[in-house]
Amino acid sequence: MKLYQFYLGIQMPHANLEMHDVQFAVAPTPQAAFADLKRIWAHTDARLHIDGWREINWVAGYDIVLQNQAHELPEKLFFVNVGAYQEGDLAELHAFDLFVASDEQDAKRQALATLLPHANQQHKDNLKDVDNILQLNQFHDWFVHLRPNPNGQAKAIEFQGYLPI
Repeated sequence: MKLYQFYLGIQMPHANLEMHDVQFAVAPTPQAAFADLKRIWAHTDARLHIDGWREINWVAGYDIVLQNQAHELPEKLFFVNVGAYQEGDLAELHAFDLFVASDEQDAKRQALATLLPHANQQHKDNLKDVDNILQLNQFHDWFVHLRPNPNGQAKAIEFQGYLPI
């Protein structure tokens, strides 16, 4: 089994803009996760598609390993979404990434230091802020383990495009 990150596009009825979401799934292949991704949005009349996906195999010096038993380590895997504003742009900017950190505060600190560094009119009191933070530790019966590997390399994005599901 592998951990995948999906970037989804959703066209909601009466919306003028497409909405986007990030979801994570454990599956043997990306295609095996499509049914679960559709179930998340089954309560709407949204037209769902995938804009991209990647396997999460390595982050910041750690191999990402899935096992069927929990294991406590000081470092944890976090997904962080940062929002900010750029002068002259009506839309809110977003950037997200995965971080290995000891806790949410450490993950937030790392994200704020690296994501959207050039946004000059920042969120909330002129500060860039974390909109979402999610610890990625368990997916159904699978637990995320971090195994030190300073020489590892993250796999490239496997798919980018428009794929209705």
